[in-house]
Amino acid sequence: MATGREIEELGALVERAERGDADAVTALIGDRALPARLRSAGGELAFRAAVVGLAHVLAHPAAYPDEVARERYSALCDEHGADPARMARLKPLGEQLHALERDGVLPRSMVVRSRRRRD
Repeated sequence: MATGREIEELGALVERAERGDADAVTALIGDRALPARLRSAGGELAFRAAVVGLAHVLAHPAAYPDEVARERYSALCDEHGADPARMARLKPLGEQLHALERDGVLPRSMVVRSRRRRD
């Protein structure tokens, strides 16, 4: 479990990233250990960080492999699909993703995140 000080620091980092601080966004995206630390700090903080990361990828699609935006969006939808408030926050990002696909910036693709049963 994250300490109070660590939660404060992570919260400040996420807030800076939400305000558009490029260094904070880079820290959120670049630190592979950060998602686990954010989850231990609390679900809302981890969700906010994931939303900021997805928004950054969508704003800079050429900087990432084609599948990164779709994978991040799909993972968030899988994880938070039962939460209407969080899905409402994801909807504009999904619309942005679909617009990038329609415009040919990103390929149209389907990400299968789990094995499908064959009946």
